[in-house]
Amino acid sequence: MSFFSKNEVFAIAVASLMIGYLLAFKQFSWISWLSFTGIGALIVLVHHLGQKISAYSLDCSTETELWSMKRFMWFFGGKFKKSFPTWLFVPLIIVWLSFGAIKWLAVTSFNIIPLPSRIKFRWRELTEWHIALIATGGLLFNILAAIIARAFGFNTFALYNLTFVLFNLIPIGGLDGSKIFFGSILLWVFMVAFSLILLLLIQAASMPFIIITSIVLAIFTVVIFYYFYEAS
Repeated sequence: MSFFSKNEVFAIAVASLMIGYLLAFKQFSWISWLSFTGIGALIVLVHHLGQKISAYSLDCSTETELWSMKRFMWFFGGKFKKSFPTWLFVPLIIVWLSFGAIKWLAVTSFNIIPLPSRIKFRWRELTEWHIALIATGGLLFNILAAIIARAFGFNTFALYNLTFVLFNLIPIGGLDGSKIFFGSILLWVFMVAFSLILLLLIQAASMPFIIITSIVLAIFTVVIFYYFYEAS
């Protein structure tokens, strides 16, 4: 059995083409689109590989899919009859309206499937915390890819990975951010702060300094948030 199913391979291929188009938008050519599609494929593969490994540690499997939405309003009847392809319309509208200044790189999502070993020998219900951990695992793989890329001088690839992470952390629809936010708001705050600080410092200093500083400031942000969140 392959690690990714045929449906997942299709979703990853389409997502890669979309990310490639977005990255090539300002100076578009067929060659640049093809080149950036390869970069997009690597970013998406790293991301969902991290999710699958994280899920496997919890006796689960993930199914990669293109990002879509069924509900558009939080009231009775506020649903589309069929899944709306947000992976297509949201990135295109934003990149067109911003003339290429904003590249929305979050175009995939995932479902979780418990493995037989989980059902038989551990527990039956997946909590929101478990889902948040799996979503975080994929993002951490992209952060690790960014750190390795920066260490070897591939600064642009590092920036693309961190930008990808931040867009996926937006807590809307079925993106990773919503899964992490509802699983643990403190984990979500840490991931946002950690990723954002990494992005701001990634080209400014040595990697050990950047990593340590980002972790410390992210923990500080969580502590401050927790203090005011509990006080409210």
